[in-house]
Amino acid sequence: MLISELAARWQARGRPDASLLRGDELSVAKGWQVRRKEGAPEIIEAQRTFIAASEEAATEQLAKERARLAEIAAAQERIKEEQARSAAAL
Repeated sequence: MLISELAARWQARGRPDASLLRGDELSVAKGWQVRRKEGAPEIIEAQRTFIAASEEAATEQLAKERARLAEIAAAQERIKEEQARSAAAL
């Protein structure tokens, strides 16, 4: 499906996050935006906004995943320290 169609659908549905591009689709759209051929039609504002919102959502998701991984690592470290204290007390 074309970026313009996806952007229009996203707009018509009230801009839900579920309709944004992710992963490979986002990479392809960003590449298309950068490597447009000379003489190709201009990228319209709706397409730019759609791709930018997709990038922002991907960045936010990555930040959440990194924060969650940091929480898991901290919890694992606490467990390790508690186990070491328990073993030393025996």
